[in-house]
Amino acid sequence: YPVSAVIKNTGESVAYGVIGSLQLGEGMQPAPKEILRRYLGNLKPGEEYKITWYLTPEGIGKRSYLGIQFESNSTKPVMYIAGVRLPVLTPKVRLVPLKTVKAGEILPVEIRVENLPMLTGAEFNLTYNPGLVQVVRVSRGLFFVENQTMTPWQPGTIDNVTGAVTGIGGARREAAMVSSSLATVYLQLGQDPGEVILKPTALKLESTVAKPPSYEVEGLKLTINQEGGVKIETIKVAEE
Repeated sequence: YPVSAVIKNTGESVAYGVIGSLQLGEGMQPAPKEILRRYLGNLKPGEEYKITWYLTPEGIGKRSYLGIQFESNSTKPVMYIAGVRLPVLTPKVRLVPLKTVKAGEILPVEIRVENLPMLTGAEFNLTYNPGLVQVVRVSRGLFFVENQTMTPWQPGTIDNVTGAVTGIGGARREAAMVSSSLATVYLQLGQDPGEVILKPTALKLESTVAKPPSYEVEGLKLTINQEGGVKIETIKVAEE
């Protein structure tokens, strides 16, 4: 989510070397590639500059704060502090369809972990109705890319007879961000009408803490109708 501030030079001379920086309280972290300390350049008298940072909340319904500081070569640092209440974030492992499809097309589905901090590894199976869909392939998620290097990972074993992909997952050295993609599964949808339940099972999560927090698991229900339309709904599978 974005946090913005506006700085205005209310003096009578140019402010040289203006810097804006953001200090974060407990439960927040910068979004990927975000820079908290920014060089804004020079501000003429009366000139305004709007600066925006993007953050990722990690807290769960708690109060925290933001500190915004401005300084220049000719002025002392000035800090503004604001209290914020972080949203309630539910830890989840969930399936996310990446596009809308019709019968007979390929549907990519991303398996994601969300709001689960300090994870270093994950492994799971995926079950489905092989009479209506077939798994074509499984690709690596960003969770298993560390410092631009691929970490140990396996795409699992696809069995389109029983309707299961077993052993998808891997590990990394350092804990990942609170939310990330574990894998993307590509499903070939059939032409026949019917209902498919797609869900992750046998979940094993590794963490730098002794026990990861409890989390929800969400799957998908795919309904193929007589006209070839496909309705996709999120279903709650279990609570770990």
